[in-house]
Amino acid sequence: MQFEFRPDGGVWLISQNDSRQIWRYELIGKDTLRLYDGQGRIEEYRYTVLDDTLTFYNLQTGEIVEMYTRMKS
Repeated sequence: MQFEFRPDGGVWLISQNDSRQIWRYELIGKDTLRLYDGQGRIEEYRYTVLDDTLTFYNLQTGEIVEMYTRMKS
């Protein structure tokens, strides 16, 4: 499975047989974003992009929550 973060703010889940939008995101600061899941839940994370890795951090603790690596084409 892959997650595709699109410029229009959509986050799509891509698998072999399916492609669907699962979140929306909004940049709310130079290093902070907000994720909306479509069911009313909202999460905020600090993020960094280093080389091909996008990392989300917990705003309160600074701990890594998720890491995504760009796929090479």
